[in-house]
Amino acid sequence: MTNKKTDSILQIDRLTDMIFRDLCETSDEDILAEAAEDGMDVDKEIERITSIISDAAFTSGQAKLAAAKKELAERRKAERKNPFHSLSIQKKKAILNSVKSNDNLKEKVTLAARNENNLSEADIEARLQSWYELKLIDEDGNLLCD
Repeated sequence: MTNKKTDSILQIDRLTDMIFRDLCETSDEDILAEAAEDGMDVDKEIERITSIISDAAFTSGQAKLAAAKKELAERRKAERKNPFHSLSIQKKKAILNSVKSNDNLKEKVTLAARNENNLSEADIEARLQSWYELKLIDEDGNLLCD
């Protein structure tokens, strides 16, 4: 029984391949002539298919726009949580240096012992965000505790 099923599937696959090859080798003019012979209103069918494609493109565009709006809203939300996002890298580094050079803060806060010259901008922002949440600095990077 399994062999018959497999044979049937192979026959259908061969038939599908044959029809597809035939379709690919047939010219557009021959296809249009055959459709007209079958009584099809070719212009109306072209209009219908064009409408389907336009609707699909519109729906896809709407989905892409909705995704872009969602991403923008998430970015804006993240920016509100992290006031340092819009600062220049020079300003971020200056804030880091001012905290690291403050002797009073060195006693209160343990700073990581590593080469901080190689920090990425994302690392610096994360550090500033942490200090902001710990209330060591304000949203402008000013020290809150001396």
